Amino acid sequence: FDAFMLLLIAASCVQMAMESPTMSRELTFNLAVAEYCLTALFVAECILKGVVLSFRRYVAQRTNQLDLFILLTTLIQMVVLASGWENLKAVKSLRILRAVR
Repeated sequence: FDAFMLLLIAASCVQMAMESPTMSRELTFNLAVAEYCLTALFVAECILKGVVLSFRRYVAQRTNQLDLFILLTTLIQMVVLASGWENLKAVKSLRILRAVR
């Protein structure tokens, strides 16, 4: 399970590294799909860990606190960007913290 999650973190880092202001529409769309898929998998991880460990034990671990914070900021960013705001790209940089853990 941990190896799979590390692979997802690496994929997320690659996805973020591929983003640029001069991307084609097709690449922009494909990276957005990848971002939604990766976020869904990170949400599933959070839910599974919360169920298996109990939410209290899950939140007691520092790495899980960081994961939860990054996940919540990613979800908030997705909602805000879907509503039409484009100026929250700085929030996206918080996702790089996944690699730090």
